[in-house]
Amino acid sequence: MTDWAPLYRHRPSARWTNGDLAAKVGFDLGLPPDDEQRWLLDAIYAEKAPGRPASFEVAVIGPRQNIKTSTLGIAALADLFVFGVEKHLWSAHLDDTACKTFADFKAWIATNPDYLEQVRFYEGHQDRAIVHEESGRRIDFGSRTGKASRGLTGVERVTIDEALYLEPRHMGAIYPTMLTRPGAQVRIGSSAGMVGSAALRGIRDRGRLGKDARLAYVEYGAPRRPCADEKCLHAVGTPGCALDDRELWWWANCALWCGRITEDALEDQRRSLPPEEFMREFLSWWEDPLSLGGAFSPDAWERSTDAGLEQPEQVPAIGLAGSPDGAYGAIGSAAMLGDDRLALALVDRRRGQWWMVAEAKRIQDVHGCAVVVDGRGPLSYLVPDLTEAGVALTVLDMGEWVDACASLWRRVEDGKATHNGDRDLSAAVLGAAWRDVGDRRAFGRKAGDISALEAVTLAAKVALEGGDYDVLDSIG
Repeated sequence: MTDWAPLYRHRPSARWTNGDLAAKVGFDLGLPPDDEQRWLLDAIYAEKAPGRPASFEVAVIGPRQNIKTSTLGIAALADLFVFGVEKHLWSAHLDDTACKTFADFKAWIATNPDYLEQVRFYEGHQDRAIVHEESGRRIDFGSRTGKASRGLTGVERVTIDEALYLEPRHMGAIYPTMLTRPGAQVRIGSSAGMVGSAALRGIRDRGRLGKDARLAYVEYGAPRRPCADEKCLHAVGTPGCALDDRELWWWANCALWCGRITEDALEDQRRSLPPEEFMREFLSWWEDPLSLGGAFSPDAWERSTDAGLEQPEQVPAIGLAGSPDGAYGAIGSAAMLGDDRLALALVDRRRGQWWMVAEAKRIQDVHGCAVVVDGRGPLSYLVPDLTEAGVALTVLDMGEWVDACASLWRRVEDGKATHNGDRDLSAAVLGAAWRDVGDRRAFGRKAGDISALEAVTLAAKVALEGGDYDVLDSIG
C-alpha cells in the first residue's frame, strides 16, 4: 500500500506539545484519534511557553467526515475538561449545523459517566452551551450570523467550522477580540473552498507556503488529474473519468487510511452527488475562479509568469481602468520584447480614481507615452478631466475594446505574453470571465475587481499595433 500523506502540512516550531493529554480525552469518549488526528492535536497544543500556543491559527482542510469536526471536537472538550480554558466559542455557518454539532458533543460526553456528571447542558432557541459545573468553564455553540457572533467577550479559543462560508466581516468580529489574550487560538476547519470562499482562500494560500510563523496548516486532497476525454461530463462509469479513479479517492480521504470510511461508502457518494460536489467534497478540488472557467485557461496565465521580468525600456502606452463602484483605479503598461513576447505590468493600483488624472499627466509628461482609456467603461466620466488636465488621450470605442480583449487573450493562450506575477494583476485575471458583446465577447467581472487586467489590456492594444512613441527608461 502506498504511504499516503497530506498535500500540505506545516506547523511552527515549539518546545513541547500537550497533544497526548487531548488524545486521552478522545479515548475516554470513544473517539480514539488516529495518526493524522494525533498530528493535528499535537499542532493545536504545541507551546513555546506554558499557556502560550505556538500557533495562533490552526487550520485543517479536507473531505467531509474525515478528520475536521471530530478532531476539533476532541480539542474543544479537552479545553473544557483538562486545560482550564474559561470560554470556547464553536462557530458554524448555519444554526442547524451548530445545533447538530452540539448534539454530537452531548452524545460523546454521554458515553462516559465520569465526564457526564461534571457538566450541564443549556439549549435555547439560538443559545447552546456545555458548562463545567464546578469551574463555570463553557463551550458556546452558535452560527456566525446569530447571537454567537456577538458573544465574544472573554473568549480564549474559537473554532470556526464550515470555514468555506467564512466572510471577512466574521474575521473582523472574531480576531480583534483576542488581541489582549496571549494564550488565544483560532481553529479553522473546512472542506475545499467555493468560488466565493475568499477568506478561506487567503488562509489556504498562507498555509500552503508554510512560512507563517503562527499558522499550523494541514490540507488533505488529491492532485488534479484530467479525464481521458477533455470533454468528459463526469457521469459515473465513464471510461477514463478522474472522478472514478480509486487512487485519487485514497489520496484525498485520510479516513480511508485507518478504516473509518470505506470505498463502498465513497461509491455511494459518487453515485448520489453532482460531480462538482463530489470533486470538491471528497477530492478537495477547490472551486477557484480560474478553475471554474474564467477568461483564461487554467494554466496559461501561470505559464506566462516570469518573476524576474524587468520593466522594458520601451513602453509605448499606459492604460487607465477602474472598478464600476469607484473604489479602485489601476494603471497598466504593455510593451513588446525582442523575442516577440508582450510584456505586461501593473504600474499602480490605489483606492479611489481621481488620483489617476494627475498621475496620468505626470507619466505622460515625463515619458511621452500614450494614455489609453475605454470610452464606454467605468472611467468614461474622467475623460473630460483628463483632457482638461492636458493629457493626450487615446479613447477606445466598444469595438476596439472587444478587439483588445481578443488580442490579449490570444497572446496569453499562445504563450506570447509575460508578466512578473504581480498579486493584484493575477487576482484580476482570476476574477475575469467573458461577457457577450453582440456576437463577440469581452472581459467581464466574475469575482472582485478586474481593473488591473483591463488597464494592461488597454495598453496592450497600442503596444501590439506599434507606432511612433518615445523610448521610456521606466515608469514610476
